[in-house]
Amino acid sequence: MGKPAPTVVVASDDPVLLDEIVRHLEELPSWRLAGWARTVGDLERLLAEHTADAALVSAGLAGELDAARSGRHPNGSRTAAPPDGVGTRLVVVATEQDERILRCSLRLGAGFVLWPQEREDLQPAVEAGLPAPATRRDRLVAVWGPKGGTGATVLAAHLAGAVAAAASCMLVDLDLRHGDQRVLLGAGNHPRSILDLLEAGDDISPSAVEGVAWRHPSGFGVVLAPASPGGRPLAETWGGVAQALDAIRSTGEGRGVVVADLPSGLGPIPLDVAGRADATAIVVTPDLLALRRARDAARAVGEGPEVGVILNRWSRSAGVLSPADVEAVLTLPAWATVPVQAGLLRAPDLGRLSRPACRALAPLAARLTGPLAGPVGSTFGGPPGAAVGGPLGAAGGGGARSAGDPTGAVPRGGRRGPEARERAGAPAAAATTGSRR
Repeated sequence: MGKPAPTVVVASDDPVLLDEIVRHLEELPSWRLAGWARTVGDLERLLAEHTADAALVSAGLAGELDAARSGRHPNGSRTAAPPDGVGTRLVVVATEQDERILRCSLRLGAGFVLWPQEREDLQPAVEAGLPAPATRRDRLVAVWGPKGGTGATVLAAHLAGAVAAAASCMLVDLDLRHGDQRVLLGAGNHPRSILDLLEAGDDISPSAVEGVAWRHPSGFGVVLAPASPGGRPLAETWGGVAQALDAIRSTGEGRGVVVADLPSGLGPIPLDVAGRADATAIVVTPDLLALRRARDAARAVGEGPEVGVILNRWSRSAGVLSPADVEAVLTLPAWATVPVQAGLLRAPDLGRLSRPACRALAPLAARLTGPLAGPVGSTFGGPPGAAVGGPLGAAGGGGARSAGDPTGAVPRGGRRGPEARERAGAPAAAATTGSRR
């Protein structure tokens, strides 16, 4: 990503030089000329009125600025130093080059361009002082089943399908030993995997990611796990894979979502990704063993991401734990509830997504994609107790843990417990698509 086009002001006590610089700037259509001035006072007013990236000043006005900053006019009288434009780069444009002008430029911390001989150097002289644009990365949502068999892999694929209806989405299978997305989605013959990105080293381009990814008919891309584990030690491989995951997030420039399908268990790989994710969805089934492992996982993640629960295979008629029970036990919001359904059970065998499951996850997907155009650090929107649980924080957000809380979770933000939400006037458990509590 290149540097942004600058906004500049021009100040010159030489009208001919001023006219030539302005005409030259008109040949740079991506640049914005905020105004011009012929005196230091006019330059001060311009910098006060406009947020300029650079000020192009003549040698004569540069001398006045230098004298004013040192508190003394050339004739020896004292003067107040003029206010600087915050973050404004000075570039001295002079028709002659001598030691006095060069020393003045150095004292001002300004760039120097000899006009007109070095007119082509004006643009790089200005852009060299511009800050590099902040890297915008796609939101990373980790889908994690700490207890094996809860259906996290299946739900990760369906969440990607639901997200793809509103935004660009890349599903990444991070189970390097036993990745099942290849079989689940019918991509068995695709020859590439995330390990192919490791060959690019530190320079993983968007085209490299697209070349490795398999494209699902629903519109989302899939970076698959290797078809076989291979001979490389997992610890050695993971360092490169983690770097590849960061590169995948950077390819979308903050306009999409990366869904990471984590391996089960509490090993270093799921803990690492869950800790760096913007949001971590822990998949549980309505049984005590799954809840016990989910509680351990939430404690292990610590501060960092927003953490919530996707309750899978729930049935009101079965008399099992309800979404409210799950929230009370884990002190985590239920972001979505996926009811028991034959279509979801058959989906892995058919290599296709279940429409009811995608509909059940659609409110969560909408919360993940809704504010992608907004600044990083905003919430995913919606008040606590909305359709899919408490508010999901944006990149880098997350609830803090309390030393006095034995469960290791604080009921605030994405970690609001049912009691706190009821005090706030919200229902204890979230309403879910396709079922009524």
